Amino acid sequence: MRQNKFIINLKEHYPAFIVMLLITILSFSAMKKLGVEYTLYSDDFSYVLAGIEFAHSGTITMNNSISALVMPGMPFFIGIYSLIFGQGIQLWIALKITWIIMGALTAWFVYKSVRIFSPRWCAICAMCLLMTPDFIWGNNLILTETPFMLMLSIMIYETFMMAKDKKWRHFIWETAAFFVALMLKANIGLYPLFALVYLIIKKYPIKKLLLQGLILIIVVCTFVVPWSMRNYKIYDAFIPLTFGSGNPELLGTYQGYGYPDDNLDYETYVNVPMREFMKKYENAEGTIEPQIKWYTDQIRDSLKAEYRKSVWWHTNPKSMLISYFIIKPRNMIFHNVFCWEELFKNANQFTFKIRYIEMTIILLGILISLANKKLRKEYLFLCILYIINIYLYASTFAFDRYAQPFLAIRFVAFGFSLYQIKMLLAQTWKEYVRKDQLSHTKN
Repeated sequence: MRQNKFIINLKEHYPAFIVMLLITILSFSAMKKLGVEYTLYSDDFSYVLAGIEFAHSGTITMNNSISALVMPGMPFFIGIYSLIFGQGIQLWIALKITWIIMGALTAWFVYKSVRIFSPRWCAICAMCLLMTPDFIWGNNLILTETPFMLMLSIMIYETFMMAKDKKWRHFIWETAAFFVALMLKANIGLYPLFALVYLIIKKYPIKKLLLQGLILIIVVCTFVVPWSMRNYKIYDAFIPLTFGSGNPELLGTYQGYGYPDDNLDYETYVNVPMREFMKKYENAEGTIEPQIKWYTDQIRDSLKAEYRKSVWWHTNPKSMLISYFIIKPRNMIFHNVFCWEELFKNANQFTFKIRYIEMTIILLGILISLANKKLRKEYLFLCILYIINIYLYASTFAFDRYAQPFLAIRFVAFGFSLYQIKMLLAQTWKEYVRKDQLSHTKN
């Protein structure tokens, strides 16, 4: 029976499995070209070192210091791998293979999400967008983007399925994916609110929704409470998730146009309050521990960012509004290709062209949906989920890497849009043929 079910699924979804296989082959080819131990020597390398340290000591570290700078997902996950594979080339091979598999699985859940509402060919086309060079390159980097994108694609699929058949297993899978995603990026914490609105619109049973919401809160608290207690013990501050937003927030005040230069009174508005703030962390020698230094540096950056934003607002509010609400989001939406090493000549230009075609089709699909009222709720859910997350990241440093995982949302919308356009063209052609036949009849 199991074999028959497997064969049935294989026959039904074989084009999807072919695309997943192609993504895997391309990713392994890129690994061969780049090297198994290829790294940017940035966050990716720091995550691997943090994982190795977690395997040895059981502590969450970053940059060789106990930290709450990042969420604990990456150190914990890599730490488990380090316990099994050590810390040499075997560890790198195992991690790269896992990241490549996660990249292929993301395509599968994009396919499944589109397939709920659209024909198979639309879902296959949406999957193919994950074969662009930036994703193949990204599958070879031990960064949060690949596993986070997989979790996001699972969450979107399970949200649609919850609305469709209301079975508990979809809530369980969505909760598990959300928890893992939260361990990677704290910003995803708002996702349940978007899913809640969508499910209410889809007339999901309120009592069941309240019960599942309570379960979700309990699950999240099993992490937040002990993590907050751990952080309070180390930093003497309430840090429920991470303190890593100060530096991106500061860097974001140097993007756009019309922002203040550095000729400001940092001594009065930053240095003086920081000296007062740091007194409680100084030991008898007047120094502070390395892990506290990372925390206070983020506080300093955040304080400096707030000061710069206040000056910017009072001196040139128009440029600030345009920078934060137009320029930075626009760059993340329309100029988003995170690929620092091209796998072939003009690879990034090729990817840019694909993105523009994809966005054009999505916009057409949305316009058609507004006219024919089909998939309006699904488009609304996807658009709000995408735009709000883009603006959350644009409120700090608008980096193309941060927007990369949210392309999964667009790819699902792309699949829907292909079907919308096809149906409109078919209806238009049918109407044209009908009118043409009437014309011939009258003649």
